[in-house]
Amino acid sequence: EKKLQVISVWLPPMSPLSSVVLLWLVFPLLHLVAALDPATNADVPACRALAAAAGSQTLPSCHVILAPTLFGYQCNVSVMIEVKTVYGLDESELLEWSGWVLVVWQDLRLAWNDSDGNVPQLKMTRGQIWIPDVGFWNAKEIEFMDLRNAKFSDTTVFANGTVSLYVHTVIRFPCQIDMYLFPFDTQTCKLEFGGISSDLHFFNFTMESRMSSAKVDSTFYSVGEWHLERLDQTSSKYNAAGQEFGYYSIEFHLRRKPLYYAVLILLPFEM
Repeated sequence: EKKLQVISVWLPPMSPLSSVVLLWLVFPLLHLVAALDPATNADVPACRALAAAAGSQTLPSCHVILAPTLFGYQCNVSVMIEVKTVYGLDESELLEWSGWVLVVWQDLRLAWNDSDGNVPQLKMTRGQIWIPDVGFWNAKEIEFMDLRNAKFSDTTVFANGTVSLYVHTVIRFPCQIDMYLFPFDTQTCKLEFGGISSDLHFFNFTMESRMSSAKVDSTFYSVGEWHLERLDQTSSKYNAAGQEFGYYSIEFHLRRKPLYYAVLILLPFEM
């Protein structure tokens, strides 16, 4: 049982106005100390007590940083990545593409009775709920290394506790180029996606089959010098500091367009 500790200090006599000024200065500091209190923000039993005291209509702030598994709830995270456009592979060996990422998981702490008020879903900000720390490991842009930091995102919570995080992405990542068969060359670029700091004990991580090469013809297109022929993905695990992490490797198989090279580079020299 946690007890409130009272610290007594001696203060010199003050006028009423001075007392008001002192309280005005000290109160924000007390609020900051309370926010940093591990019993409030990082201790699971204390967080459960806060949730019970607050009621089902209020979310304690500690839920933002504590995973559902710490409360006995299983958490399965599924990811769907849809590549829309491959913009190019430049001389600095960076492949740029755009698309969407949909991350879906269930947090039963957020579930409610949708017949109560006829509210089937809610829009919530990222700072109000727990979000799995997944991202593109080798992305050039820092915000996409951890999708919790992505700027263009939308979070929806459904009555059964299902949460969807929808992110629009424009990502660059390193890709080593082999120019031996230029301009009839093909390139394979590998993008890695997985958990950042949470291992497999915190959530089960899977990627949906929409990334399979069978979907390429209907959902993928390319612009510029390169054509995206297919995408392949493999799942792997690795151990670090005694923890097991899951991740996916996504291979972009690109083929250079020789006609693009001839029209834009060779033809002007012949004229």
